[in-house]
Amino acid sequence: LYPFITCTHCGPRFSIIKSLPYDRVHTSMQELLMCEFCKSEYEDPKNRRFHAQPISCPKCKINVFLKNPKGEILVKDQEAFIQSAKFLKEGKILAIKGMGGFHLMCDAFNEEALKTLRLRKNRPKKPFALMCKDLQSAKELAFIDEKEEALLGGVLAPIVILKAKKAFSLIAPDVDKIGIMLAYTPLHLLLFEYFKGSLVATSANLSGESIIKDEFNLCQKLDGVFDFYLDYDREIINASDDSIVQVVNGKTMFLRTSRGLNPFYLERNF
Repeated sequence: LYPFITCTHCGPRFSIIKSLPYDRVHTSMQELLMCEFCKSEYEDPKNRRFHAQPISCPKCKINVFLKNPKGEILVKDQEAFIQSAKFLKEGKILAIKGMGGFHLMCDAFNEEALKTLRLRKNRPKKPFALMCKDLQSAKELAFIDEKEEALLGGVLAPIVILKAKKAFSLIAPDVDKIGIMLAYTPLHLLLFEYFKGSLVATSANLSGESIIKDEFNLCQKLDGVFDFYLDYDREIINASDDSIVQVVNGKTMFLRTSRGLNPFYLERNF
């Protein structure tokens, strides 16, 4: 399994682009040379990866590393996912690099891990979002109607505010709703191959600041907050947090427009 498989309908765009036009040489993929197989797919008009700028494969791969807070590599690639899942099951807090920045993640049903994350991030009450492997996992935690299901599984893949099936006192204190998103990148899906359960996935940032997108700022600003971090060697150029939506009276309300919607504009008729 390769955590950066992509085509013209999926994968990063805004997060890796440096300038227009959107060509590989204007992205953070510019120094990663395609192997002959990827190049043949890229140049074939009949292929789903025709002119897919972020294309790569295990031969011309983006590398994944599991590191300690000092930046020392513990393991890489497949072993990095296996060890990350073990650490999460042990109650560790991991910073995991997604498409638009790092998430702080822990086992959603490990009380000690949740308490530790709230203490370290100085977030005593504000709700955390959850990441579930698939729709079935999400339905075990919340009531989901057809519109909400379509949002969860749609191309935007936002956090959807849902009616919780029970109280989650350490995840969403004093509210009857819970924010859930489904794993939306191959990297997340590969992690869920080894971690059985759901994960808290909250933005790795200081209060009032944007999500952290690089390991230097992660280690500088959140020193002592995470135990290990899962990183990869494709640079994020433009950070973007998870978009948040809620269905109210049958209509989709956008509470935060970010990943999947950037750049975003509204037409106004004055």
